[in-house]
Parts: sequence; structure tokens; C-alpha cells
Amino acid sequence: MGGENVLKTGETFIASNYKIQLPEDGKLADRYFDLVYEPLFDNTEEIIGIMGVGTEITERVIAQKKIEESEKRFRALIENSLDVIALSDMNGCFTFVSASVKNIFGYKEEEFIGKMALDFVHPDDVDALVESCMPMVEGKEISSNTVRFLHKDGSWRWVESTVSNLLNVPYINAFVCNIHDVTEQKLIPDTLKQSEENFRQLANFIPPIICTARTD
Repeated sequence: MGGENVLKTGETFIASNYKIQLPEDGKLADRYFDLVYEPLFDNTEEIIGIMGVGTEITERVIAQKKIEESEKRFRALIENSLDVIALSDMNGCFTFVSASVKNIFGYKEEEFIGKMALDFVHPDDVDALVESCMPMVEGKEISSNTVRFLHKDGSWRWVESTVSNLLNVPYINAFVCNIHDVTEQKLIPDTLKQSEENFRQLANFIPPIICTARTD
């Protein structure tokens, strides 16, 4: 465990998160330590022994592993989500965007980082979006909006966005935005309206009279 090298070289050995298997309930269990081995010298500067100090950090290591596993699960959920999760600073500049942005809007993650959120919003929707977000910016409520969002291919996609002010929440310190593409749902009424209009115009140009009658 490093002690032999200390005896040979006289150099201090330091190890963090060092795993040692120790007996526990009749079987070997992994325990973790921070270790420091230092050489002991006599009056002639000869090494006569080693002084070792070990601090057990098993609980801390286990807790850290649980946090890492939780972060991996969280990231996997975000990256495979049908929504885009984005973080922006207090000025509206993106600091994080989930990998799902590639599948939904065609962008790579790095194409968002450092960009202003409003740069991706249709100019005609900006003023209404800013106005509706003011209470959220002041931390009073969550803001929900439907706006047009710029796709990588240059088209505009309708999205529902929900923005929460978590600037004062540790480890987040950002506006959290959940963006969901609703283009198809948004266009259905317009498509139906256009179809009805097309049918009406067609009917107006057909010479015979079109009417309805009861069964009698």
C-alpha cells in the first residue's frame, strides 16, 4: 500500500479514496481511506520506520457515488426527453441545453451556449414573450408561453415553453426553460380552416346547385 516505496525512497506517500477490503459481518467489505505515509529517520538520517495516518471516508465516497449515479440518470432522462431543457443566466444567455435539442431543433448543444434566448424567438413574438415573463423574472411565478422558435433549417416551429426562476437555488442558479414542440397541434386548426375555405371556393365554382335534404 505504498509503504515499501516510502522505505526505499524516503518520499511521502499520499492516497485519496484508497480502497481497502476489511472484514465486516463475516465477509470482506470495501472501505475507503485517505492515507498519508511518512518516513521516520534516526539521528543519522537513516529510515527506521514509517508513520501512517489513515482517515476513513467510506460514507463520503458512497454518498458521492450515489450523487454521480443520480446525475447520470438525470442526464439520461433529459437527453432522451421529447422536450428541450435549457438553462439561462439572469441576462437570458444560454448556459446549458440538453442534447435533445439536436433531435428537436437540429442544433448541436454548443450552438446554443453563450447565445441569447431571444435570438431564437420570432421577432413578432418577442415583445409578448418579454412582457409575460416579467413576473417570472421577479420570482413571483412560473411563466408559460407559446411562441415561434427558429429551427436549424431556417423554419419556424411553434413551441410551448415553461420558464422557472431558480436563480437563487444552489447548484442551478439559472432560469430553467422546458421547451416542447407543438407545431403539429398548432397547425391543425389552420389546416382545417384552409381546407374549409378551399372546399367553399370549389363549391362556388361548380355550376350545379349543391344542397342538402331530409330523407322524406
